Amino acid sequence: MSQRIPPQNIDAEKSILGAILLDRDALVKVLSFLRPEHFYERRHEVIYKAMSDLFMASISIDQLTLTDYLQKQKMLQEVGGRSYIVELIEAVPTSAHAEQYAKTIKEKSLRRSLISAAASITDLAFDEEKPTSDVVNQAQH
Repeated sequence: MSQRIPPQNIDAEKSILGAILLDRDALVKVLSFLRPEHFYERRHEVIYKAMSDLFMASISIDQLTLTDYLQKQKMLQEVGGRSYIVELIEAVPTSAHAEQYAKTIKEKSLRRSLISAAASITDLAFDEEKPTSDVVNQAQH
């Protein structure tokens, strides 16, 4: 049996990050519902968190401020360096679709959460030392 890749959309992740770098309003549109942990790739999570931190500190978000912030946090190399930040800008088709990119990312994250919950319930069900009623109660929570 082959290993299945969890639901994700790397292009949407790159596109939302690039859109935010090109248009500050893109972050304003998605900040209320898109969280760093929704990203599949760790480096995208780190970059989005950095962008959110800059926004909350009322610092404009662009290639320079983002790379400077990541450098100070000693995270720039972890995310792929300055060249990767430039790649994000080049990857975005248009910043006008930022909300759709974010919704896609959140939907994929929800699917990964469902898979994780299902795996946990499966593990509970296989633990025959626990009473079935306890397993059912734990599975419902």
